[in-house]
Parts: sequence; C-alpha cells; structure tokens
Amino acid sequence: MLPLSSSVRQMTDPATTESLKDHARRTEITCKARYHAARRLNSHSWFSQWTLSLLAVGQIALSVAEAIGLPIQIGPKWFSLGSIFFSVLILAYSLLLGMSNVSARAERIHDCGLELGRLARKLYAAQRSASVKASEYNELSSRYYNILEKHENHTRTDYLVAHNEYYEALQTNSSSELVSALHRFWLRTEVRILHVIQFSHYIVSLLLMASFGYVALA
Repeated sequence: MLPLSSSVRQMTDPATTESLKDHARRTEITCKARYHAARRLNSHSWFSQWTLSLLAVGQIALSVAEAIGLPIQIGPKWFSLGSIFFSVLILAYSLLLGMSNVSARAERIHDCGLELGRLARKLYAAQRSASVKASEYNELSSRYYNILEKHENHTRTDYLVAHNEYYEALQTNSSSELVSALHRFWLRTEVRILHVIQFSHYIVSLLLMASFGYVALA
C-alpha cells in the first residue's frame, strides 16, 4: 500500500492535469472538425444531386432542340461529340454519387462528433476536479482513440476550420493575443482555397453545359 503522501501526489499530479488539458483541447478540435466534415459531405451531396439534375435537364433540352428542328449553329459532328461528352459526364456523376454514399457518411461522421463532444465534456469535468488519477486519464484517452477508430477521418480543410474556430473562440474570451491576425488571415485564405478546389468541378460542369448550349443554339 502506498503512503498517504505518495497517494495524494498521484491523484494531484500536475503532469496528469496538464495532459488532461491538452487532451481536452485536442478532443474539442477534433469534434469541431468532425462536425465540419459532416457539413462538407452534406454540401457535396446537395451539389452533386443538383449538378446531376441540371446536366440531365440540359442534355434533354439539347436533344429536344435537335429533334424539333431548331437551327444548330455548330456542325452535326461537333454537336454529337458534345452530346456524348455530357452523357458520359452525367453517367460519371451518377456512379460517383452512388459509390461515395456521402449522405450516410455525413450521418456517421456527425455521430462521431457527438461522441467526441460527450467525451470532451467529461475531460473538462475531470480537468476541474482536484483529484484525478492517472488511471482515469488513461481510460479517457483510450476512449478517445476507440471513437476515432470506429469512424472515417476528416480532411485537412475540416481541421483548419476547427482549429481556427477553437482559437478564435478563446481569443474572444481573453485579452491575450493567442493567434496573430496574419496567421488567422492565412488560415481563412487556405480554407477558402481548399473549398474552391473541392467544389469547383460542379460549377465547371454546369458552365460547360451552359456554354455548349449557348454556342449550339444561339
């Protein structure tokens, strides 16, 4: 049996308290990242469905225009090639939408965020406690990694958004400068660039369909 003084030191070990603080921070940031990943996947589902629908409508409109004898401003060969290209594009979007299953993935990763949120509250409660054993910290740490193993990971974009939100919230409640203005600006810029890259193909596809229709029928 450990002496009383040794037991007290174990329960109030500053290293354990600091580890709890760092673990709570990582858990909260990861939780925010998972929530953003769920929103991102839902956005992909919305954009892909609307893009697929509008491309299909455009393809049907072009076919109807040709069938009723509207004047086509480009040669029949180029019109046929354009129709084939957009037919393949619609097929590709249909296959990718079915294979990616983004709606179900968004729901699962949102559930992961809920589990991490509950764990974060327990970590903050343990951090405020005056008597935290190392075994309790190890149990909470194991639970964190068990949650992560069961779910899909988030992307760098999701992490950057969560990181920025976390430190901006801390700065709002503190007079100290936790993150420099330049660093925050760069984070926002990088997030916007990554979002544009991820969602740009939807806009490009619709612009190509609209441009082809305009050139062929204008």
